[in-house]
Amino acid sequence: MWLAILIILLQNNESLADTWRVGNVTYEMKLMEGGFLLNSVAEKNPNSQAILIHKKKLVGEITEGGANPGSKVCQENQGMVFMAYQGKKTQAFCRFKDHSIISLDGVSL
Repeated sequence: MWLAILIILLQNNESLADTWRVGNVTYEMKLMEGGFLLNSVAEKNPNSQAILIHKKKLVGEITEGGANPGSKVCQENQGMVFMAYQGKKTQAFCRFKDHSIISLDGVSL
């Protein structure tokens, strides 16, 4: 019985880690409380640019054409927006000079 519980806990913990691809490069991201994704650099450093931007929760201006307001917030804070893939799913991320990465839904309201 304990083995079954341990297996379930490990599976649940693994489900919080997501692998996203950009070409041949993979990024291990963790689903955080609040529904956004962070890489390990950001998760382990409370002073990373990704965490600091997330704490601000800036309001991105909604632009014509349906552009993601988070992309503007990312760029205004010296981040680089990129798209990553997980099977058929896509997700927009912001990468900062300190190598911290956050999903765009974690940078703006």
